[in-house]
Amino acid sequence: MSCAFAAVALPAGCSSAPAPTPDAPDGGDRSEYTYTLSQKKLLEIIAEQKVFFERVRTNSKMSRSDAISLRNRLDSLWAEYFAEHPEDVDALLIHGKYLRAVGDDEAAYKEFSKADALNPNLPVVKQQLANYEAEHGLPKFAYANLSAAVALAPDVSLYRLQLADFILFYREELIVREKFTQQALDTVMMESYRRAARLEPENSALQWKYARAFYDAGKPDWNAALAQWNLVLSKFAPLNLDRQTALANKARVLIELRRDSQAREILETQIDLPALLADKHRLLEIINSK
Repeated sequence: MSCAFAAVALPAGCSSAPAPTPDAPDGGDRSEYTYTLSQKKLLEIIAEQKVFFERVRTNSKMSRSDAISLRNRLDSLWAEYFAEHPEDVDALLIHGKYLRAVGDDEAAYKEFSKADALNPNLPVVKQQLANYEAEHGLPKFAYANLSAAVALAPDVSLYRLQLADFILFYREELIVREKFTQQALDTVMMESYRRAARLEPENSALQWKYARAFYDAGKPDWNAALAQWNLVLSKFAPLNLDRQTALANKARVLIELRRDSQAREILETQIDLPALLADKHRLLEIINSK
């Protein structure tokens, strides 16, 4: 990630480039099977963009003048396209992503804003707006747009995860500057992590992330945390280090639940890796100090 809250990859299907259509059968009406002129033009621009980025990526000796020339050509193609199709939401989204990729964030934001004004029901546009807003000191607006993306696409785990990560990173700023309460933010954050994990039940990294998220909540649901660590242990801890790490976390949660004898049994009989000994001793000290 290029910054603490950078744009993430979009889920399949969110990009709005027109999909290919099959050729018409012999003798059939080909009008149903061919691209419109605008779709063809848009595909040509996308192809030009691909060539541009590939040349920049692979040609370390490309001169600045060559790069500028290629960029100017793309800008001209886009200008021509929007002169004829100024309200093409798909094109605005694609152009905005292109501008982000070349580092022109402000211009990209303007394109996403135009797309949002034309169609306020596209979650990917809300996400792109939020990316800019989070990176440019507008957390209140980023929160609103990420929340809107989740509402528009409740079954896309990516948006839920991004909302949860955003709250975690910007929570203090939202509380101090925007007068959110920690309880309200924590509720949304934990529910977002929970739903993201449930939407991708086989995603190991996401299951671990949700389990660890309880430590970041002001008043965590330790019973829910215990259930999640048990899930991690049963399905997502194949290596000994993973398993012992999850067990140490389970012991920590058991201590929070005042089930010290169970926590002690885990720590004394199942945690022996050198990398975890410091944590093991710290947790045992907490138990012994009670």
